[in-house]
Amino acid sequence: PIPCVPWQSQTSGHGDYYRYLSEFMPTDDNHQNAKKFYEDATEVASALPETHPTRLGLALNYSVCCYEILDKKDTACEIAKKAFDSAIDKLDTLNDNSYKDSTLIMQRSR
Repeated sequence: PIPCVPWQSQTSGHGDYYRYLSEFMPTDDNHQNAKKFYEDATEVASALPETHPTRLGLALNYSVCCYEILDKKDTACEIAKKAFDSAIDKLDTLNDNSYKDSTLIMQRSR
């Protein structure tokens, strides 16, 4: 069974919220809040399998934040590459539905 992480999507959602807020109100507080919530969500999501769509989607969103908002392009590439590389080795363990969801997000990460 997949571990249940009840506040994970809320934490990730906060990261998304501050990333979007940073697009039209680019303050240091908004940038740091986005970074903090994405880091917290990433830590919680580490309990999920590497191929889990929520974990992959979080990595994609966090990498976009690093690239576009925080201007940390190298970090963005590292986050996306790590998530992609971790998941690619385990794709053969997924059923058809999970495979489709995971590979769709992985294609976006490339």
